[in-house]
Amino acid sequence: MALVLNGSGSITGLSAGGLPDGSVTADDIASTLDLSGKTVTLPAGTGGKVVKVSTYQKSSYVDTAGSTFVDAWSETYTPVASGNTILVHMNPELRASRNSGSDGRFYVKVVIDGTSYPGSSGYEMGAYDYGGSGPWLDAKPLFLFYHTLSSTSPITISLQFHTGGQAQNVALNNANWNSTQVSSLVVTEIAA
Repeated sequence: MALVLNGSGSITGLSAGGLPDGSVTADDIASTLDLSGKTVTLPAGTGGKVVKVSTYQKSSYVDTAGSTFVDAWSETYTPVASGNTILVHMNPELRASRNSGSDGRFYVKVVIDGTSYPGSSGYEMGAYDYGGSGPWLDAKPLFLFYHTLSSTSPITISLQFHTGGQAQNVALNNANWNSTQVSSLVVTEIAA
């Protein structure tokens, strides 16, 4: 087929890959490129690069006196590609207490797309007061977990906790009982 310049801004008769290498430069491409509905294949060696970073903060107070896991904080993240890995950095402000008792331990875990980290029972945290006058603990742990994505459907990332029947109360974002603290979450998606 012959190459035709029709005066309307389009060229016909040019096969895919028909332009010589280097003939289209970055300046020739629009400042925004809409790739909606397109699949972009990255060259070999691009795995391991960061493709998306999302940050979240929570400052509202949540607490429980219960002995079964409850959601203290949940966020929704939409992945870029199936098979990628996310690195979840969660840094919650936690407090546990018990009045007139000795055991202030509690349990906490992070749930990513239905998978519990470090496992279904969570981490045991807290304080123990051998004098029995009532322990309390303020903590701001940093939880780091890798999770491989199975689709591009939105996933939920949650912080869950419970008293385990020991602490009287466990709370998110209340380090001083009367001043609100801020917890943070960073999700970094890494190409497969």
